[in-house]
Amino acid sequence: MTTYGTDLDFGGALAAPSRCPDCGSHNLRAACHDDQAVFLCPTCGQGWQIEMGRVTRAEPATGPTVTPN
Repeated sequence: MTTYGTDLDFGGALAAPSRCPDCGSHNLRAACHDDQAVFLCPTCGQGWQIEMGRVTRAEPATGPTVTPN
């Protein structure tokens, strides 16, 4: 019987985005909107969220509260 194995990078797969998918800025800010974590880009004004392991555009947030670093 042959067995196979691989190393999985769960930290990388589940980590917060390091740059904006739209403009590429490394200046994302964590925020909370409707009890959901979002990432706001002050450069292009887009908001991003992580859903099912993918980074997707967040619905426009009206006055999100930015969490402290």
